[in-house]
Amino acid sequence: MNCTNCNNQVPEDAKFCMKCGKEQIKPQVKIEEPEKKQKSFKLDMSSDANRRGLMVVGFLILLKVLGPLVGSYLVAGIILGVLFAVIDYSSKK
Repeated sequence: MNCTNCNNQVPEDAKFCMKCGKEQIKPQVKIEEPEKKQKSFKLDMSSDANRRGLMVVGFLILLKVLGPLVGSYLVAGIILGVLFAVIDYSSKK
C-alpha cells in the first residue's frame, strides 16, 4: 500500500507513514448483504400439501367436536374420513 500523502511504500498494517508521518486511513469496504425477502403467511391453496394439511387440521377439530355427539370417536372418524375423502376427490376434478 502507498501513503496517501507522499506515495511512499508502507506496510498494510501500518497506521502512520514512516517517511512523512501522515496517518494511513484504510478505505472501508462496504459489504452488501443480499436483500431478505419477507415471508408471507398467505396460504397457497393450489398446493396439494397446504390443502391436505388444512384438511387434516379440520378433520382433527371436527373429530374432537363430533366424537362426544356421536358417542364414539371411531364412528365420528369413519364418517369424517369418508366426508373428507369425497371433498378431496371432488376438489381434484
